[in-house]
Amino acid sequence: MSLFPAYLDSTTKSSSTANLEANEEQKVQSEWLKNSSFEPEASKLINDIIKEDKKQEHVINVKNSYKLYKKLHGKKKKKKDKKHVKKIKRPKLHVDQILKDCDFVTIDCKRELGNLKVEKLYRPAAPMFRVSNKYRVLDKQGWIYNSFKQKQIKRYYTLKEKDCGDRSIDINIEEDCLTQNKLLINIPKKVKDDDDDIEKVELNSIKCENYLTELTAEFNKHLTEQPNDIDLWIKFVNHQEALYSLNRGYGYKCKLNKKVILEKQISILDKALSFNFENDQLLDKKWTLAEEYFTPEELNKELLKELEKYSSSKSPQALLWCHYINVNQNSLSDCTTSSVLKRYSDAMFALSKIKRGLPLNEQLDIQQNIIELFVKCGLFLRQAGHYEQLLTLINMYFSISITHFDNDLIEKFYIESSDDIIFDNELKTMPLNKAWYQVESLRSRDRWLPLPKHMADDAEDPQRVVLPEEMAELVQPLAIHKSVIENLVTACFILLKMPILPFRHFVAHQLGIHKCHYYLDSLEIVLSSLFMAHHFEDSNFGEKKASNALLVMLNTAMPPNYYDESISSQTYSRFLTSILRHITDCLYAMDYIDEANMFLVWWLRFERYCMIVNLSSDNSRLVSEVKSLLGKPHYRNNIPLFIEFALLKNQVGKKDDALKILQKLIDGQSVLLDNKPVYLNNTYRAPYTAIYKNIVEILIQSECNEKALQTLIALATGALPKHASLNLTEEAMLVFDNVTESILNDKEQFSYCDLKYNYLPQFLIEWVICRAWFLYLTQNVQTSVSMLKDVIGKIKNIITAENYKKNHAAEEILTETMIVILNYHCNKSKTYHKELKICLRSAISKYSHNMQFLFSMVWNETKYGGFGTPLWQIENVYVDNIVAENMETVRLMLILVGRERLRIASDEARKHLKDNKSSMSIYGGGNILDVCKNMRNLFDYFIRNLSNITGMKKCPMFWRLYLHYISETSPSDYKKCYYEAVENCPWHKFLYMEAAFYLLEELPNICDILVEKELRIHITHEELLVLRED
Repeated sequence: MSLFPAYLDSTTKSSSTANLEANEEQKVQSEWLKNSSFEPEASKLINDIIKEDKKQEHVINVKNSYKLYKKLHGKKKKKKDKKHVKKIKRPKLHVDQILKDCDFVTIDCKRELGNLKVEKLYRPAAPMFRVSNKYRVLDKQGWIYNSFKQKQIKRYYTLKEKDCGDRSIDINIEEDCLTQNKLLINIPKKVKDDDDDIEKVELNSIKCENYLTELTAEFNKHLTEQPNDIDLWIKFVNHQEALYSLNRGYGYKCKLNKKVILEKQISILDKALSFNFENDQLLDKKWTLAEEYFTPEELNKELLKELEKYSSSKSPQALLWCHYINVNQNSLSDCTTSSVLKRYSDAMFALSKIKRGLPLNEQLDIQQNIIELFVKCGLFLRQAGHYEQLLTLINMYFSISITHFDNDLIEKFYIESSDDIIFDNELKTMPLNKAWYQVESLRSRDRWLPLPKHMADDAEDPQRVVLPEEMAELVQPLAIHKSVIENLVTACFILLKMPILPFRHFVAHQLGIHKCHYYLDSLEIVLSSLFMAHHFEDSNFGEKKASNALLVMLNTAMPPNYYDESISSQTYSRFLTSILRHITDCLYAMDYIDEANMFLVWWLRFERYCMIVNLSSDNSRLVSEVKSLLGKPHYRNNIPLFIEFALLKNQVGKKDDALKILQKLIDGQSVLLDNKPVYLNNTYRAPYTAIYKNIVEILIQSECNEKALQTLIALATGALPKHASLNLTEEAMLVFDNVTESILNDKEQFSYCDLKYNYLPQFLIEWVICRAWFLYLTQNVQTSVSMLKDVIGKIKNIITAENYKKNHAAEEILTETMIVILNYHCNKSKTYHKELKICLRSAISKYSHNMQFLFSMVWNETKYGGFGTPLWQIENVYVDNIVAENMETVRLMLILVGRERLRIASDEARKHLKDNKSSMSIYGGGNILDVCKNMRNLFDYFIRNLSNITGMKKCPMFWRLYLHYISETSPSDYKKCYYEAVENCPWHKFLYMEAAFYLLEELPNICDILVEKELRIHITHEELLVLRED
């Protein structure tokens, strides 16, 4: 019974409902016990629960990733308050005063856009603008204007990456992922292989580091498997520089990081040398890097240890001695003439000691190393001003190596010079530094020969007397062999400033100067590119901008030279040609016929070079001299000399006479060739094919393409050019193809390469060139270029398969022909510029010393309608840094391109300074003065960056051009740049001389340094002061 009756019914109801619920629960439990756990309803229930949990977790992950991304890349809130702008109202009197001070005032009535760049005298100021060429596109047909829609600015999805460490964001790939997290839409994603539903979003810097780590692992794996792969070791060493670029830093941190990378590179090279003990490439790379890592004292000690280690080895000895000499020569504190020459003599003696008892073929390699040391020693003497010692050394080498050489021939050119200039009144009124520069230059020009023996006792200047005993330690006996003789004579005349014509990369490589940074001290190498300028410059252009840009270098000529009309220059030119002619006579007497012909061809090309550079018109003496030479019995059948004589006639403008000479040679071919085609006679096929090639090139330059084609058909069919029919084109095509394939089957011709490839005709090269012109005239330029690429590729495959020496001369010369054809086609049709630029990039990167490639680059970058590559990216356009090495010559030519552009901009600014109406529209609306200023800033930035490159720091010609530029633009910086130049090239006399011309207060120090370094000095400033007072 309930205590409260009012609640009696509710109590009974609640008790009954509780009992019912209890019964139902027991029933459900019993039913659940009867169910099987493997029924599909149970698994479906579990999957639903897991899927719901996973969806909730995904939502949380996306929210967390969004928060993390906002934390790393969130936008800064913009300030809503505006900056306070204070308006300044200038009085009208101030404006009137400015107008009075102006030279001219113009009122723009045509609304010229160029005036928007002019600074206004009063507000409102006009906004700046820039004229862009973004609608100009380089197509196969040339430059075209291509209009396109402007891309929409992505206002909300721009990614600005920050360095936040090694972090990444893991998200799931879902359809609604990008809609929930729109900021991740432009991030690069990397999908994992193990789970396709997860992708890792990485920052770009992290991706770069991870890629470099993977690349390092691959290098380690491959080098473990192939420890003798030299190219792979070099690539691994260069790969370390990419790691340095990631963490370069600034100031002291930058130098510290660089030193750590250098130490790592040297340790890698030590590991590589443990597997490849005597590899020259690895040793050279190691000690080149060591020059930046060690101090000069430490580097001397390390190199002495290395020389003891390789004391019995042949090849590494020469390389290590070169680095050992460079340490002393490049040191401002240790460099003296006597100390450097002592190291050269020790090196030559050590190499000559190794060759004793070896067979002849092994001795030739060591003697080639001795010649390379002789070239570098001669360059040092020439740049130090010691011409008397240099000529004595050359005379001694000629005497012991060439039979019947006249020892007294050099003395016969001695001319007594006068010192009248010292007593000139004009010289006495000059500032002391300029007077000293004038006297020193004149004496260097006139007193370059050592005094004859009978005048040695009365010499006022003891440096003019050089005894053979003083230079005896630098002279080593050489074997009388053809290859040794031709390399020695070529090296001697290079030292005497006679350029190789044409200057090609394989010649520099064979003489060992391709890695010598300081061989670029004179202008002959740069001006040698003018020798083949007619192949590149368009005859329709009245002004030869490329040639003019290079002829500016004449201002940097160092005495003695042959570029002016003074008696001393004429004597020096006659001295060079007489010595070369005498050597050819001696070689003919020694039965070295090919070598004698090679140097005679060089002599005739040198005469043509002097005509180009000096632009002289008196050639009657030379023509009569050549005719008398060709009239001698043993020269009458010398076809290369007749070809050079015809080209000499063509050089002076007598094209018809040149063609007549070549045609007479062809008319006589029936006697020598027995009425057979040229390609069937193994003895005369090379020179006669060269005759046809030169005729074709002269006719093409004269725009006589039909006659040129007729000449090529005659070459292929065996008929005379005047009887050849143009209907035989297909037959000639078949002959050219078959003969080319048969020539390439002779693989032994690629086993050797000497200097004769540069002067004497080679059948493979001459025939393929004729075939290229034939395809160009009958089909198109693309077919001709494709054929040349195919032949070059086959030559490379043969060299690789037979394990011959790489970079054969035939590859370079055929690449040169390809550039000539492309350049000619671009000049005539104004198309194929893109293909030409690509080919030039490949050629310059591989053959960086080929002056023909560099001249084509200069021509196309300076002519109107040329490439017009911006100066700040011009090196990257023409140089592939992965392949290229020793780029000093290329960079010098790029400096000349920049100087020519700067000159053009200055001339235009000066021309239109008064004509303001036309000055606004020439450069697309910009002010001509602003264009000139912009060009000067670009060139200044370009040349100052070059001064930070290690290779350029050791190039004397670069420092001379740089100092000339500084003297014109910022004289206040000249002293600083002069000390920097002397620190890197302390042995170069002319750097001191030119500095004395600009720095009056430094003249006493300069004379003291010249005396301390034992460089050649003809008069000190104290002696000049005494003479001026008298």
